[in-house]
Amino acid sequence: MSVELVRRALEYTNTPAHDAPDEELATVFAPDVVLDMSTRVFNPKVYEGYDGLREFRADALEIWESLSITATELIEESRPVEREAFDRLKDKLAQLLERAKVLVMSGTLPPGAPQRFYADCVALAGTSVATVVDAKGEPLDWALERRPTVVKINRAELGQTLDADVDDDDAARGAMRQMVARGARWVVVTAGVAPTLLTDGKRFWRIDSPTVEAVNPIGSGDALAAGLAVGLSRGQPVDEACALAVACGAANAMTRDAGHVLAEGVRELLGRVRVETG
Repeated sequence: MSVELVRRALEYTNTPAHDAPDEELATVFAPDVVLDMSTRVFNPKVYEGYDGLREFRADALEIWESLSITATELIEESRPVEREAFDRLKDKLAQLLERAKVLVMSGTLPPGAPQRFYADCVALAGTSVATVVDAKGEPLDWALERRPTVVKINRAELGQTLDADVDDDDAARGAMRQMVARGARWVVVTAGVAPTLLTDGKRFWRIDSPTVEAVNPIGSGDALAAGLAVGLSRGQPVDEACALAVACGAANAMTRDAGHVLAEGVRELLGRVRVETG
């Protein structure tokens, strides 16, 4: 490997490590530079004039495939947001809902947010726009009163929200029925690689995700919610939309970037998603 080439690539990408010792560049940075960390696309601009271009790329590809990558998620709480900002946001949302098919409310509200904010958003959507609430705790409690189309929640959050033990499927199903009784029209409960559960309070579906070689599972929950929204926007029945959602969650785990899926990957995985009733 050419240490000079690696240093040149680091300088091109404004990476501070370009002044690191030669031995570090040769053993640590080479694979990451040759294959861009976010896209894995070989950037020819970095290597113009390099005679060993093809050989260098081949060596780097071989090293890349042998690497063991660990993804670390750092979650920082938002800074407080003034309450007036939420009023402005609702005004803007009311305008956008005129041409929307689905509204997704996802994540923890920032400090200072009114705990009824998601409930207000569901109310704004009314019955003409499908709503997906991906939240827990008090914001979810309030939102349930407005009867959202779907509550999407993971098993741990379900237990926290209801202060219940939901470790086994029977307990989880009982908790899901409680969610429906409190206002949710449908409830989707995820549990990592374990099957996703879906209910309308009367029937249950078990949706098995296909086995994949996970690269980075961070963002799979968000990808699942996005897939669910796409299915609903297409007018699919909720169980079919949930199958698409599960395929999106699995496809996200196969990529390095959080919340990123490849369309061809989703299509292939969707054919391997198993949906069972009962």
